[in-house]
Amino acid sequence: MILDHKSILAGCALGLAIFGAAPSFSQQDQDSKEQNAANTPEQRSLKAFLATIKAAKAGDDLTSAVAGIEAMAREGDPVASVAAGDLYRDGKLVPKDIAKAIDLYTKALEKGRPAAAARLGDLYRQGEALGLDRHKALGYYEQGVQGGDAGAKAGMAALYAEGVLVGRDIPKAVALYEEIIAAGGTWAVSALAALYLRGDEVGLDPAKAVGYYRQGVEAGDAGAMIGLANIYRDGKLVPKDIAKAIDLFTKALEKGRPAAAARLGDLYRQGEALGLDRHKALGYYEQGVQG
Repeated sequence: MILDHKSILAGCALGLAIFGAAPSFSQQDQDSKEQNAANTPEQRSLKAFLATIKAAKAGDDLTSAVAGIEAMAREGDPVASVAAGDLYRDGKLVPKDIAKAIDLYTKALEKGRPAAAARLGDLYRQGEALGLDRHKALGYYEQGVQGGDAGAKAGMAALYAEGVLVGRDIPKAVALYEEIIAAGGTWAVSALAALYLRGDEVGLDPAKAVGYYRQGVEAGDAGAMIGLANIYRDGKLVPKDIAKAIDLFTKALEKGRPAAAARLGDLYRQGEALGLDRHKALGYYEQGVQG
């Protein structure tokens, strides 16, 4: 199996999703402490497989790592089942197969892996787009929350903010995000900041989003960097500062966020109006397309 550029990004996301903070549809699950505490040879092997994927470069052969994860999942390892489910959900290193992903997550959940509940909630929440009953998402998120999973808490917070599957309850959404952040889940800062940006629509002060984004930037979160850069670019909540916006977009791009390349391209494309070299826009757009 030869790895292309997109596979590298998927591999990084997969490795982080299992052993740190990584995005899933609900933003991340934060069960890394439990996983890092596992000292069995099997768990060490799984970490090695994921580390290989995370560190992969273009042209690397990941066949053995993927096969190893799948083999451990077939043997019933719940952590490996979640990892294999992520592979089939994302469809980068293996053919995309949502049915297989759901089966693997379900088996992991049956073995007491709450992170699998969040993954299931994320998939079912997409509803008809995946041919699934979106109403089942709520039950999975609730099951994950009961198990203490941060990803499930983020999923529930999103449901409370949307007010579709459950009644809208902004205080509950804010409380869940703050609970995640207080436990070290700085990845949730961007979601909370985005909620504050909705302002009067949800009865929140949009100015507070700035503080949350800054908190995320200090923690090295790329999503927060993009969010704060947008604010400096627009100049509505803080004085407009294109130089700061460019710096933040650039840092987010260096962290592997191709969306930042498009924003940099948009800024440089304006050229002299912003005191920038418009010829640089092409390079950023190309970088974003490649990502």
